[in-house]
Amino acid sequence: GHGSSVTGLASLRGGKVVASCEAAGKLRVWEPKTDAEACYGLGDGGAGEQGGGQDVGCTCLAAHGDLVALGREDGSLATFDADAQRPLGLWRACQGQDQGSIQAMAAHSAGGLLAGGFSAGSASLLDLRSGRIVCSFDATRGGGAVRCLSFAGENLVCAGGRDSVRVYDRRKLSEATMAATSCKGGSPTGVYPAGRQVLVSWGPRLQVLDPTCSDAVEAAGRPFKLRNLGGAKESSNISGVSVLGLSHCVVVGNESSILFYSLS
Repeated sequence: GHGSSVTGLASLRGGKVVASCEAAGKLRVWEPKTDAEACYGLGDGGAGEQGGGQDVGCTCLAAHGDLVALGREDGSLATFDADAQRPLGLWRACQGQDQGSIQAMAAHSAGGLLAGGFSAGSASLLDLRSGRIVCSFDATRGGGAVRCLSFAGENLVCAGGRDSVRVYDRRKLSEATMAATSCKGGSPTGVYPAGRQVLVSWGPRLQVLDPTCSDAVEAAGRPFKLRNLGGAKESSNISGVSVLGLSHCVVVGNESSILFYSLS
């Protein structure tokens, strides 16, 4: 197991392999069925290493295929090949001046592209395998650190800041295509792609965004609390959302229960 707090978790190879990282800077790749496990230090280096070789705290994790990317407290990015069981390298993840630690990461569903959000509010798009920075942009527009990040569809990037979520087209990152806030205030705790829609969790509330809708009011639905089987509204903070395949059903987990919800 881990020796410090787990800060990131992702499944590989259809759930047969799990990658997890910890605050002390270690990555563990393990098979739940066999309990086979390998542990790596972020300072192990690799062919593309840039910067120091010591372990630095890990803040978040994203994965696609057999490639695992880890965000670090010093603003750098570590990449690992889980199939070859070797680190690929350490990379500087932002352009220009220091942008603080990486607070959120997401891998594009088609592979190849990675998004990393920083404590200073900027975000970078990078090549997942080489670590090359494709571009950087102001993700929260003065709204504090990037708290959550996700790709949606082919070209959309969603970034949550202190009190809003902004959706960008990665082909034109100079301005957001839409922005949403919670009518009750507070910070977004997660953004989750669901087909053409984007789900946003605001504490105990869930919001459904439709970036393809031309009507700004209809595009950003009103955040709402989910109801349990007894019809009562759930007041526990949402801790995670998962979309069931290509259906319109999502699974929502909070502090006390797991709920199934239909988007249709």
